Amino acid sequence: VIVNYTGLNVLGTSSRTLVTLDIAERPKFRLQHQASFGPQKVWWWRAELMGQQQEEEIYVLGDYVDNLKYQYGVFDNQLNLNLNSLVNYIGFGVKYEHTQFRPTVDPNVNDNFFQLDRYRFNNLEIYGQYQHNSMDKVFFATRGTLLQGYLGRSLYSHVDLKYSLDSSEPVKGETNRFSKLGVDYEVRLPISPNTSFIIGAASHFLFQDNLDDSDVSILDFGLGAKYILGGNIINPRNDTRPFPGLNQKELIVNQYVGVSLGTQLNVFRKVFFTPHVNMASVGFGSFEDYADDFFNPSGDWIIATETSFVMSAGSTLSYNSLLGPISFDLSWVNRTNNLRVFLGVGFHFN
Repeated sequence: VIVNYTGLNVLGTSSRTLVTLDIAERPKFRLQHQASFGPQKVWWWRAELMGQQQEEEIYVLGDYVDNLKYQYGVFDNQLNLNLNSLVNYIGFGVKYEHTQFRPTVDPNVNDNFFQLDRYRFNNLEIYGQYQHNSMDKVFFATRGTLLQGYLGRSLYSHVDLKYSLDSSEPVKGETNRFSKLGVDYEVRLPISPNTSFIIGAASHFLFQDNLDDSDVSILDFGLGAKYILGGNIINPRNDTRPFPGLNQKELIVNQYVGVSLGTQLNVFRKVFFTPHVNMASVGFGSFEDYADDFFNPSGDWIIATETSFVMSAGSTLSYNSLLGPISFDLSWVNRTNNLRVFLGVGFHFN
């Protein structure tokens, strides 16, 4: 159940205040205030506090192994300039992120697969962004272009990892600094009154600074800074991206370059059928290692150690209901030798 409040000019002129609560098994909230200023109101700033808490299914070698409690929160402040108020803007911001994993059961009672007591990651990041969206609809768009660009630089990041076994040394301290660069693109081209061709591409990279003697390795322990792929639902965390065929948040990577192709057919009124193919080259080490192996990804994405190729193919049957899209997806993904099923009902918090 999603509860939403939107107030105009509540905290000032030319402003909007938004409060969103997702009251469910996986609760989420968002508090957001946005205000426009300047002679033509083309400048605007936004402050947002968002948090989510849920139990995550964890997969190792493609198989489910355990559940962990997951918490994520971000405080984001950004200043933007509209280039075209209906289509695109450019801006910069600063955000503070907190990521936490804990076992669902006290390790003293029943230890978990990872022998984990707690994992915490905090990151302060400054970034620049570009957003372009000319899609003709929010859901099941038939034409338009989506383009997003992001360049971020970590100013401070800290890891606190404690194992349930006393014999395992805890890991605590600041990590080496890092930068992130990402581009997402999607275009929808109508080829008939009821059919649109979908082309998508994405490139996202994490660049680490050299390690000092006192640094904790961001590549080894910076889980909260990495890209997470999987599932069919858009996640409010910026660096978590859908990948049909993978389970929700199944694959954690440091770099990826992906391409997606699909055809959206409006088969009857509000009923849509979308066959799709998704491919990506994914990296788990440094950017230099990824670049060396990009054209020859010989690793296995299930093992998650070397540059690998992941591919899925499937179809989605959807109904655009008054309660939001209802979708049923059936997809095959390489190296799993099985079909995976997804069912989504209604609007999702994103």
